[in-house]
Amino acid sequence: MSILDRRGAIAQLGVVAALVAGACGATGVAAPPLPPPPVPPGAPASAPAAPGAAVTSPAALPSGTLAAPAEPWDTIARCETGGDWHADTGNGHHGGLQLSPRTWSAYGGGQFAPQADDASREQQILVGDRVRAEQGWQAWSNCADDIAPR
Repeated sequence: MSILDRRGAIAQLGVVAALVAGACGATGVAAPPLPPPPVPPGAPASAPAAPGAAVTSPAALPSGTLAAPAEPWDTIARCETGGDWHADTGNGHHGGLQLSPRTWSAYGGGQFAPQADDASREQQILVGDRVRAEQGWQAWSNCADDIAPR
């Protein structure tokens, strides 16, 4: 194999590696993930994770995959903020789930964004799952009656 053939093979490997890594056409900054497509009315909800299953970071999820089923989180966001996942109304709570900065930070939200309204819906749901696991649905006392089993 001549030196030109080796260079060509190395260049091809570099292109393949770049394609696998998703780097072609990138500016060095990863594009934010696209929001998930809306769930059609009557579509079945995602199955909950098996007990003991590892929690996956939303950044590691394929595009369009939710960190948690849409419900009851969308119901809470509608109750808290009219469904605005990026709400910052000046009341000291942020995002669709209206988490305080202290709660956001205590439950790992700082790994995603400085405050909840700057995070994606999926990231807010992941933090919401952590809050609910420890505090129950009463963490959203104003909206708990809308979602808690009776």
